[in-house]
Amino acid sequence: RIAPTALLQRCRQRFAPRAAEAGIELTTELAPDLPDLELDVAAIDRVLDNLLANAIRHTPRGGRIELLAQTGRQRVVLAVRDSGEGIPRHERARVFQPFVQIGRRRGGSGLGLALCRELVEQHGGELRLASRPGRGSTFSVVLPAP
Repeated sequence: RIAPTALLQRCRQRFAPRAAEAGIELTTELAPDLPDLELDVAAIDRVLDNLLANAIRHTPRGGRIELLAQTGRQRVVLAVRDSGEGIPRHERARVFQPFVQIGRRRGGSGLGLALCRELVEQHGGELRLASRPGRGSTFSVVLPAP
């Protein structure tokens, strides 16, 4: 069991130097009284790390990334919201497919988001994307609350 706030605070600590080096503001917004989650901490750390690394790669210097934790309707939502380049509507369905890379700044193998989706689904959750080109993206890890 782990508190959602602990997950996000640990992730923030791991990536604060990289965000600072890239000139990106990294903040957290944590709802109060979130229930502890029963999950594979290493797997969800891996998901959050991948989402945050992608956000840093696709957010320009002077941009902002927020790590969010919210609850509602028997769910806990952990999200990474960036002010980066965003993803065009016609590309959104493809982002979770293996070997697909979208955007001007590429890196890695194109397997990260496919793996993230699989790990989240193994926890009975869902990985969601909301995005507006030129305005940024939000990747949300939606997990069942205990």
